[in-house]
Amino acid sequence: MKESDEFRKRSHPRINVRIPAIIKELEGAGRTEKGLIINISREGLFLAVKEPFERGIAVEIRFSIPDNGTDVAVDGKIEYMMEENELRGFTTGLGISLNSKDIPEDIKIKLKDFFNSMHIYGWFC
Repeated sequence: MKESDEFRKRSHPRINVRIPAIIKELEGAGRTEKGLIINISREGLFLAVKEPFERGIAVEIRFSIPDNGTDVAVDGKIEYMMEENELRGFTTGLGISLNSKDIPEDIKIKLKDFFNSMHIYGWFC
């Protein structure tokens, strides 16, 4: 089984979204780039960006919850990368696992409300 196949076996459903985001490397030079979250779940997200990032590095993702505008920052790890994804001017797709344990409880509640409004239950429960 390929590594990407293993990552795609998810225990939590993802929902398709189009949420502007900012990704920042937490290692190395601390590079920052704008991106677009394509789908998201309790455990991860897929982010479209213009330039590749190194697989396996720790990153911070910042975005606003669409329903209420709450700003969110969550740490994650780049698990896989797909180049030449060609989505709205972006050329690279990043599969990122999220570290939900570090998200403050009030933000978890707002994220859960957003996902419940999208009929996805079990977010950060």
